[in-house]
Amino acid sequence: MKNFLTYVAALALTIIAQGVQAQTYTMNWATAFAPVWSTGNITGNANNIGGSAVNLNVQLVKSGGVYTTMYDTYGGPMTPTVSASPYIVGGSSSNIAIALEFATNTDYMDAIFTFNKPVFNVSFNLGDIDRLNNTSYNYLDQITITGYNGALSGSPTITKYDAVTDPNFIIISGNKAYVNPANGMAGNSNTDASDQRGTIKVKFGGVYITSFRVRYDNFPGAIADPTVQNIAIGNITFNTSIPLPVTISSFDGKANDNGTIGLNWSAEHEYNFDYYALERSENGTEFEEIGRINSNPSESANHYSFNDINPGSSKNYYRLRMTDFDGSYSYSKVVSVTSNKIFGFKVYPTVFTQNVNLAFYSPKPGKISFTVFNIMGEKIKSLSYHANEGNNQFFFNLPGSIPKGQYYVREDSSNRSVVVLKQ
Repeated sequence: MKNFLTYVAALALTIIAQGVQAQTYTMNWATAFAPVWSTGNITGNANNIGGSAVNLNVQLVKSGGVYTTMYDTYGGPMTPTVSASPYIVGGSSSNIAIALEFATNTDYMDAIFTFNKPVFNVSFNLGDIDRLNNTSYNYLDQITITGYNGALSGSPTITKYDAVTDPNFIIISGNKAYVNPANGMAGNSNTDASDQRGTIKVKFGGVYITSFRVRYDNFPGAIADPTVQNIAIGNITFNTSIPLPVTISSFDGKANDNGTIGLNWSAEHEYNFDYYALERSENGTEFEEIGRINSNPSESANHYSFNDINPGSSKNYYRLRMTDFDGSYSYSKVVSVTSNKIFGFKVYPTVFTQNVNLAFYSPKPGKISFTVFNIMGEKIKSLSYHANEGNNQFFFNLPGSIPKGQYYVREDSSNRSVVVLKQ
């Protein structure tokens, strides 16, 4: 109305560096479809958009109710419609207008956009998120927008097209935008040349997606049988991929007997290429950098390795962020590595006076031992515990007589150590 990410053991939802120059293509509702989008259509194809070799399929799917004319008893064109749309969506030269007579307040309509290949910087504007008037609950327009790359999903950034005229008209929460349901706070926006209070801007930024979904329904509290509701979706812009001057021919990881993780990869065509950043995740979605290796360009394939000496859990995910000299970068596929060794070995506080805590994850129950050394390599204390399967936490005291300074707590089976400081 009336808004990613990774492949696990496949391609990552890729983030492209800000500032990378790439041609922007526009899917124009009025000109991109062949045949043109006719009034009443609920599906269409836009092929080779702007010569990009990118095709876009659009499907409108509703759970209930019927598509109808704009404005209910006021008549208007039958929808979905492009050529007869009465709306002006800010920042867009054309749009598709959709009017729905929902049977219940739980009905919804999905506009599903599917690209034939991954694209990034997808953006569009969407208008006429409103309600009948500022006191009515006939309908409370709500939009939820989700992007997909394979089976994984991600959310866009949603902002108000007009955040000044009436800052309380629309509420944005994550990947949702809905009309303010509070009594007296928002009404009918009549999205046109002079009123864009009900319009949002949707941007997926540098996230590669292969499809996205716009779900249109009611915010909780709408009456059981809403009246006719309308939205308008503007033109869609996007960028295609920019290949970096490097080709990763292999990338894998292996758990070592000492509890570390060995990562190996081979690369070709490293022209004008800067470095690899190793990134690790415990859930396959949120990654952090754990090290860097500079490239070593040559005319033949190069082989690289990196050792993760303190993995965060029994199963870890790794990827390479490959960075060019101009700052542009892309990601490799994601590899997962599982080990039966102790993981997540932590000692805290790292600055202590006497009491220290140990925390780690054990894939199976059994005995585990630790040793505390001073900087001269002299043993200060030996520790032995029976670990349970899963997360473990133990507490111990160090002798109050030991001098202030730096000490090492070693997990004996792997020889991994953590540095602590006594004050």
